[in-house]
Amino acid sequence: GIALKPGQTIAGRYELHAQIGAGGMGAVFSAFDRNRDKDIAIKVLLPQMLSSPNARERFLREARVASEMSHPNIATVFDVQKDGAYCFLTMELLNGQNLRTYLKNLKVLRKEMAVDDALRIVDQVCQALAYAHEKTVHRDIKPENIWLTDDGKAKVMDFGIALLTSSTHALETMMSAGTPYYMAPEQLAGLGGVDGRADQYAVAVMLYEMLSGQVPTGRIDSLKKVRKDVPSAVSDAVDKALSQKPANRYTSMPEFREALFRSRLSATAKNWKWLGAAAGGLT
Repeated sequence: GIALKPGQTIAGRYELHAQIGAGGMGAVFSAFDRNRDKDIAIKVLLPQMLSSPNARERFLREARVASEMSHPNIATVFDVQKDGAYCFLTMELLNGQNLRTYLKNLKVLRKEMAVDDALRIVDQVCQALAYAHEKTVHRDIKPENIWLTDDGKAKVMDFGIALLTSSTHALETMMSAGTPYYMAPEQLAGLGGVDGRADQYAVAVMLYEMLSGQVPTGRIDSLKKVRKDVPSAVSDAVDKALSQKPANRYTSMPEFREALFRSRLSATAKNWKWLGAAAGGLT
């Protein structure tokens, strides 16, 4: 559904280089921005995603919100534009891979993700979402939307794309891509008033998958039972965040993040207390 090709120029300033990604929602190209004099990424949405005026307006509004965000763990969106039938986002060009690719590579190597690595990634995702929730809700947190850069950063991508689910084609695409596994029950039910607790649920699903190799569906064992090296505080926090009712989850992303790292904070506090006592003894 996208007839754009490498070598083509769109909007009079973006020279398309190569297609670097594709999915049910559209395609991603690397490109050169003549005005900025730098390489960027362009995410072009399928025209049918925005076939209705309401879907187009919702997307443009949410995309503008994304372009106003400035956080080290959120992929920078420069602008949202239209050229003929196409709507597209211009974004920073990132090196690395998404979390889904990383998990697949671990599976091929028959390795588990280290608990510290999983928590390091989720910590950055939580910080990004805590910032974003002051303005919007992501609604489509999943490994495909978490980018891992070569210098060790995790970046959340694709704010606003999930708002296109009012389109039948978009909903079918999300179903076939497995997105519903990460969607909170109230979101799947189409209930109004979805808030940051839906993103919290998705992060918990993602963390469970990172540490167990399985997406939690139906009746599940706590992470602590699946992997003995998972701290009890982490296991308990994930259990609470996976509650079917939003009211039974944490009230905010910062509260969820604090619960995840409670055992580490306690250990740090104990270490500082011991060091203080030892220093006093030496004095």
